Amino acid sequence: MKIDKIATQAGFPEMWKKREKIVGDFHILYYYLPSSHMAYWRGYPMNKCIFDTWSMQEIICEKLPDFFIECGTAYGGFTLFIADLFEMIGKGVVITVDIRKDCCVAPEHCRIIKVNGDSVDPGVLKTVKKLVSLGKSVMVDLDSDHSKKHVLKELEAYGKLVTPGQYMICEDTNIPETMEALRIFIKKNRDAWITDDERAFKHLLTFAPEGYLIKK
Repeated sequence: MKIDKIATQAGFPEMWKKREKIVGDFHILYYYLPSSHMAYWRGYPMNKCIFDTWSMQEIICEKLPDFFIECGTAYGGFTLFIADLFEMIGKGVVITVDIRKDCCVAPEHCRIIKVNGDSVDPGVLKTVKKLVSLGKSVMVDLDSDHSKKHVLKELEAYGKLVTPGQYMICEDTNIPETMEALRIFIKKNRDAWITDDERAFKHLLTFAPEGYLIKK
């Protein structure tokens, strides 16, 4: 059953017709009030859209990757969140990459491997590739430098590490440069990826429109 039919049966068709404006206005409010999307996990900062965070934990519980590569550790709260999720599941390791040595304030965790350096540096990529070779399935979350050039390099490099059936999530495609890089990548690699907009907009608001990709 299509979602607009569900909305009509629920008795709010007019509101549903205005959903783009409603979600769009909320998106602007949410995005430009930093305190709104500075969530915390076990007291550690997690600078994420909480709707995307929830979608990602759903995906992880469904896909059960051996490795989750996070480009852009930031404050470490999200890193710890995924590590704790893996601990509850009983499998999985987070490989988190950041150029800043002292950025991750999250505690040491048996399911977290920290890699310091630029995510597209050949040495960093070599290290990450060696680590994920120990598993069978790999998922990726890109959330570091959002410049067009860097995002495109990340998509090309880390897209090769994602295993079939797993996701690569390109965050902050609500920023023009990031979206432009994503669209260039998809245009060049259309045969290898599926864009999962249903997942991206499942909770209505996402900071990663068009950014939930599944490896074919």
